[in-house]
Amino acid sequence: MVGIDIGGTYSKAGLVQNDKIIYKTKIPTQINGSEKAFFGTVFSLIDDILQNNKLGTEQIKGVGIGVAGMVLADKGILLSASNLKLDKTDIVRGVRSRYNIPVAIANDVSCYALAEACINKQDNLVYIAIGTGLNIGVINRGKLLGGADGASLEYGQTALWDATVETYLSGPGYKKFGQEKMLKALSVVLVNLANTYRPQKIILGGGVSGSITPAILKQLRKQFKDSNYGYINAPEVALEISSLGYDGSVLGAASLLH
Repeated sequence: MVGIDIGGTYSKAGLVQNDKIIYKTKIPTQINGSEKAFFGTVFSLIDDILQNNKLGTEQIKGVGIGVAGMVLADKGILLSASNLKLDKTDIVRGVRSRYNIPVAIANDVSCYALAEACINKQDNLVYIAIGTGLNIGVINRGKLLGGADGASLEYGQTALWDATVETYLSGPGYKKFGQEKMLKALSVVLVNLANTYRPQKIILGGGVSGSITPAILKQLRKQFKDSNYGYINAPEVALEISSLGYDGSVLGAASLLH
């Protein structure tokens, strides 16, 4: 299986076998609103994997692609991606027409959630990516949760105080409002997610999560425990920092076709 992550700065791909990356490659992302450049990036990554591992397309079970933006997974369409300046791109059809193999897509944070669920062996999990913006991936009863037509979740755009969640809980938010405000926002978000989805575990990832020290994590866990509705009688919700790093999106993308 091939997993691909199309990021704003770099695009990565990996050959995945038994939930492990056995070969990986990456190239700079230079798309800037061009569908031709987008597919050129994807094709370059797939061709690299095929050539350097001496594989034919018939030896690949499929390609999973994670991309930041609003994704209609069931239709195979990237509806909108502000960092790539793309709209209404039929990714599945474009890739399948070249390689004639199964192709699936999802939001990149959804891919991280899938990877974490697999590694942690959890059927109910929420992954929070805190970086330039914020989004979540939700695994519910072993399946990736999405909206109509498999629409990806956009939790960062939900309301918090006088703005949106990612206004406060993101890299720009951290720089503008400081760590104290960010952690206060995170505490609210954690309780809301726990009470909404009732996961077994919430995992924090993304670049900004690296600023959460063990002491801060301990503090967050206490606030989380004290505020979780029905906590005494409800199953405990664990809170952890992701250990997968940036390989998570590639692993999760590869799992889209399991």
